[in-house]
Amino acid sequence: MSYSQLLVGVFEEIGDTYVLQLSAITGVTSFTSYSDVTTNETATRLFVREFSYSVNGGIPSAWQSLTNPNLASIVVSSPSDVYMFRIRYTRSGADDTNVLIWDSFCLNNIQVTPCLVVRTNRTNWDLLYGSYKFIELNNQIIRFNDEWSMPKFGLYVYLNDDASVPDKHIYVTLMPDAICQDIDVNVILKALWGNYLVDYHFQIRIDLWDGVRS
Repeated sequence: MSYSQLLVGVFEEIGDTYVLQLSAITGVTSFTSYSDVTTNETATRLFVREFSYSVNGGIPSAWQSLTNPNLASIVVSSPSDVYMFRIRYTRSGADDTNVLIWDSFCLNNIQVTPCLVVRTNRTNWDLLYGSYKFIELNNQIIRFNDEWSMPKFGLYVYLNDDASVPDKHIYVTLMPDAICQDIDVNVILKALWGNYLVDYHFQIRIDLWDGVRS
């Protein structure tokens, strides 16, 4: 999973600074790396990259160099923790010619803890509907995670291609020791199916088998 914030910043003078604050991130088990896109960086005209974060509304950490090892060193105590990140870009170097442009930033490969696994047989779906329908299903689940389940509960739903699932059935399974054990699964399923997958349920006659309670 990646969390992206896309903006454009123009840095004209040495010392120009911009601080980007990411939206709240929860449901994670570790942080791995970041990536960004900039324009006009050289060995003598460059950005100093730093980050700071807070946990559960606490005091923000001191600014530190934005590097993959520093991100990976963050110890996540619980998947239910809520992280707020600030990313600071400062123009540096001896070369004051031209402008530096920051185009985008992405916090990559956030490792999240799964809650529900949605299993279906992609081969059967491709034969029945063409490859686009499975892709659309996956895109809807990604949208559900980004818009509803992650912000609201800090949980993540995975779509898994499982050759053992017959026909076009969809099986829903609760992950063992998932953080959503204490959450009413009916609430999660109602939001997933009712708000995000209802069109697929009626248009292509999905046979839903609920592995959570069956």
